[in-house]
Amino acid sequence: MATGCMMIHRRVLDALEKPFFRLVTDEAATRLMDSEDFYFCRKAREAGFTIYLDTDMPCSHVKDVDLREILHWCEQYARRSVLMPP
Repeated sequence: MATGCMMIHRRVLDALEKPFFRLVTDEAATRLMDSEDFYFCRKAREAGFTIYLDTDMPCSHVKDVDLREILHWCEQYARRSVLMPP
């Protein structure tokens, strides 16, 4: 489920610790290990919430995504996260 198409009940956000969404990369920030949507869903499930998916509502990206561009962004984000406190 793409993050932009999620409907999240407020009590889920109240129960989870921040950050709610996070890109997870390897230590070198060269490999994407978990995307924001999967990260959020895993956190919600670990907190005891159930994830529902409405297959009648198609959800897709508006544009094609270049994975090299995403990895570059992840690397930049990881560097910024180290320099900036949460």
